Amino acid sequence: MLTETESLNTEEIKPKNVLELNHIGAKDFFLKADSYFRSELPPYIDFSIMLNKVNENFPCPNMNPNRKIIEYVNHTIFTNKDGLYAWRPLTLIHPYLYVKMINDMCKESNWKTIQQRFKYLKQNSCISCHSIPVISTKRKNQAEQILH
Repeated sequence: MLTETESLNTEEIKPKNVLELNHIGAKDFFLKADSYFRSELPPYIDFSIMLNKVNENFPCPNMNPNRKIIEYVNHTIFTNKDGLYAWRPLTLIHPYLYVKMINDMCKESNWKTIQQRFKYLKQNSCISCHSIPVISTKRKNQAEQILH
């Protein structure tokens, strides 16, 4: 039995979700490499450098603002689950489009709108969203998401 001073603080145990962050924290979270691509890759493939460079140079002066989104090329990676015929395509969104989406989504007014919408939807007991990304200090965010 735990004494009052030894009692567990549930706030420390419960992981934060991304909606609890302000717009700057959310942007930092989404610009991490493991938010961009969640599957396991060899350690020498690190998307954080690329995402940081794109974000630093955003908006890119060489990009045509009238260019249609469909004209950007995404990259498809095929992965095999069991070594036989279970091939799955994983698509990497173009880094420029990803950073543009994060910058738009994490503008202060837009982020507050997203937070308010989720708060409104949470009021309905029939709706429960379990896919909101969680932030972990103990393990990888993906592991925390699965455990959550």
